[in-house]
Amino acid sequence: MPNSISLIAHFQNMTDKDIYLVPTTNLIQWGSRVYYFNCHRDRGDYAWFKNNLDEAAGAPVADAIDAEWVFGKKWNPLENL
Repeated sequence: MPNSISLIAHFQNMTDKDIYLVPTTNLIQWGSRVYYFNCHRDRGDYAWFKNNLDEAAGAPVADAIDAEWVFGKKWNPLENL
């Protein structure tokens, strides 16, 4: 159950459109799990990338986000380095 997360990002050229799932006939088992923290845009912030880590399972703090959390403790890519 991977999560998509943007931490401390600064956007210059971005449209006012949230990250979205590409239309598919596949069953999306876990729904949308997209989280943002401290993201900003040069010409003002869009509401859709406001801080929302408190909505994530376990409500992690930004400093606690790591590969293990992103992949739901199912896979740790750092073990394969």
